[in-house]
Amino acid sequence: MGRLLLAVFLTASLVCTRAKDPACPPDCSKDFCTANPKSECNIPGPREIPGCTGQCQLTYCNACYYSKTARDLPGNCRDCGSPISSLHCLKRWAKCIHVADVKENGKPSTSDITQENFKCYRYPCALKG
Repeated sequence: MGRLLLAVFLTASLVCTRAKDPACPPDCSKDFCTANPKSECNIPGPREIPGCTGQCQLTYCNACYYSKTARDLPGNCRDCGSPISSLHCLKRWAKCIHVADVKENGKPSTSDITQENFKCYRYPCALKG
């Protein structure tokens, strides 16, 4: 019974039609991710990615960074498939991205830690709905 409920929860949590849908994770932001550094969040903004469908863009706060400019994906992190095979895989991917980003770019300076500089790495086709 417990495994069935977990499977139903994971299936339900992977389906969502609008960014503000209560079933979707909160939007990624400096405040949310500072308070919840290992939480799942929704990347706000355009969802039009070639070959992908859905409205909500998943990532984890530890795949977010501070920079005045957007960065290419760092490192060589394990693929989770498309669509994402599991939230556990996406969480592992985000942790790998965080480690690779810090290794390549260092930690942000205090002056860079602003909402304007807050960005998140996007897993290809990590869309819900």
